Amino acid sequence: MESGEDEDGNDIEILLNCEKDYDESLDPKITRVEIHKESEKKTPEKRKEREDDLNDEDDFITVNRRKNKILIRSNSAGSQNQLRVDSEKKDDEMNNLASFEVCVTSLENLPKQMAFARLLRCENIKNVTRIKYKSVNKVLIQFQEKEDATKLMECQKFKDMGWRCQLLNEMTLSYGVVKGVDLELKEKDIMEYWNAVQR
Repeated sequence: MESGEDEDGNDIEILLNCEKDYDESLDPKITRVEIHKESEKKTPEKRKEREDDLNDEDDFITVNRRKNKILIRSNSAGSQNQLRVDSEKKDDEMNNLASFEVCVTSLENLPKQMAFARLLRCENIKNVTRIKYKSVNKVLIQFQEKEDATKLMECQKFKDMGWRCQLLNEMTLSYGVVKGVDLELKEKDIMEYWNAVQR
């Protein structure tokens, strides 16, 4: 019978332990304190590390800040675009060195691209690499060879139409407004006056 009483004693101890655990779980003060202590143990102490760094480096802290990602992307995109622009400029400069441009101007509107191309073909002007319209009255025509450019400048049909053709890199005329000149003066007198002023 003693074995029966021992079993009852063990059962009573087990019940008491269970009740104690149950009471502890109901008491919020005890559990919060224990949880708080456990969480304090898990987090590293960062301030002590910084204090150690301060003592090691003579009270200076180096702070490295990152740039915004948006700025980094825009800077890299801008530099790539700049590289493209630089390479295009170099290509254009190389093309311009090997080509000759003629500026065609008129007081009236110049023909559109297709009509202008037909007109050049009818006048047997070849080796045109580029036609660039600056305005309705001004066109830049690029040639591979200087002979074709001079052929355009000497074309009688264009002169009859009132077009003025001139090489861009050989500009000999300059335009300006002369004020304070008598209307009665002739062009010859004005030219003599300018020549006297230049000397």
